Parts: sequence; structure tokens; C-alpha cells
Amino acid sequence: MVRRRTAAIALIATLAAAGCGGGSGQKPSKTTTSPAASGPSARAADAAVVRGWADALRLGHVAHADGLFSLPAVVENGTPPLRLRTRAEIHLFDSSLPCGARLVRTVAHQGYVLAQFKLTERAGPGGGHCDGTGHSAAAAFRIVAGKIREWRRIAALPGPGGQAPPPSAPTTTAPLT
Repeated sequence: MVRRRTAAIALIATLAAAGCGGGSGQKPSKTTTSPAASGPSARAADAAVVRGWADALRLGHVAHADGLFSLPAVVENGTPPLRLRTRAEIHLFDSSLPCGARLVRTVAHQGYVLAQFKLTERAGPGGGHCDGTGHSAAAAFRIVAGKIREWRRIAALPGPGGQAPPPSAPTTTAPLT
């Protein structure tokens, strides 16, 4: 069991280190969605948690970013959903993300905060190797009691005219490692 968990966490690090584009090694394509949100804005308090996480990570304050996650937390970055049960696992996940990000906008969708980011270089350990600087990335966050309970990579935020339809709400019904 310990060997399997170690392998799963190593997989997180490997995929995240492969680049911010979801592990393909290619630069992520720029989003084509309009800056106008097509759904209701996320609650200000929840958006502040997402902004705080992104700002802390971008500035190299990984321990602060780690503290914004609840235990356990679920992450999905081009991987099956993974349950992180310790602060060390959350730290490994946050540390493995090669890019920093600036929050551009948030949209509320089925209990999630969908967040669009502009990728940047990242200060501190693990930073400075972003292959997607200037490109967009998006993630779905579930915020519970002011902490990140789920972090899931998504293709894009919904835009007007159906350019990028909202994803189905991520579920945790898939087996978690």
C-alpha cells in the first residue's frame, strides 16, 4: 500500500513537472473564451482562496499555498483523481507545478469555482521553468470552510456562445489512490 501511494505521488510530480499544459510537454494553447463570464461569479470568499493560492505559489511561498488545502484533498492534473492525505503530499503537489499564475476570472458552476489563470514564471524552489508563460490555464476548485478540498485541471472556462461549454461537475466516484 505504501509503495502504491508513493508511486501515485511520484506520478503527480512527474506529470506536473512535464509542464503546465497537462503533461503533454507542449505549450498549452491560448484560450479562445471571452473574458466575460457566462455564469455567475464565484463567491468573493471562495475566489479569494483561489487567488491566495495562485499568488502564494507564483511568489514562491509554497508552504503558504500548501496551507490553503484541506486534508484530505483531491487533485487531478492530467491524472486520475488522487487523494492527498498529508501536508507532505500537498507540498509535493504544489512544489511540482512549474508555472506560477495570475487569476484572471472565476465562475461558479455546480458547487465549484472555475478559475482561469494567465501562466507566469514562478519564484522559489521549482520555479523558473514554465513552458507556458503567457498562456491560459483553468482549474475547478471545490472550496469548503475556506480551504481547497478539490483541485481539478479543466480545459477552459465557459464562454458566451458555447465556445467552451462548462464541464460536468467533477466527481469523486472514480477510485482514488
